Amino acid sequence: MIENLVGKRYTRLLVITLSPRRKRRTEARWECLCDCGKTVAIRHSRLLAGHTRSCGCLRRELASKRARIHGKSKTPTYKAWLRIWREHKSEVCSRWRKFSAFLADMGEKPRGSAWSLLRGSSKKKYGPGNCRWAKDVGRYPITVDGVTHYLSEWAAIKGVDRSTLKLRPRKGYPIDKLFVEPYACYFSKGGRDLQEQMVQIL
Repeated sequence: MIENLVGKRYTRLLVITLSPRRKRRTEARWECLCDCGKTVAIRHSRLLAGHTRSCGCLRRELASKRARIHGKSKTPTYKAWLRIWREHKSEVCSRWRKFSAFLADMGEKPRGSAWSLLRGSSKKKYGPGNCRWAKDVGRYPITVDGVTHYLSEWAAIKGVDRSTLKLRPRKGYPIDKLFVEPYACYFSKGGRDLQEQMVQIL
């Protein structure tokens, strides 16, 4: 015999009646009226544990509220921050887990598609003091170890394809790794993920 939940409220859900059982359903469900006016059937255990608090409208409202906190979810700066989190999550400092901290440290991304976030050293994480907004490396001189050349010149000197060098800053390559050349791919023992062995040609 299950506990009668009729008339009880769970955050935004008011229990109306016991939902008719279906053949393959073992757990009781309760018909609930959400404050937004929608009726939903919720499992008994989820109501008691507080795992379900609305028809789904509460989750959507909270997500929308978080996006409005800084009001920049559609800006180039936010997209740049989101990109490093998606592509280099383990290499981002703890302070930059919050967009507000990233914005305070880096400021707004300069206008124009030529700008991207560039990391100074691959030995350090993405974070204050190791990142800067940089223009397309193909249009501006690059200084490495005190020597300055344009990208096309570096490509010829190092023997690395120019188009490859041009894309690397946008992919998160730091200055000291711009000229790293991938030369072999292999599967490690035990069937682990594909790894790329790199050779430093600086």
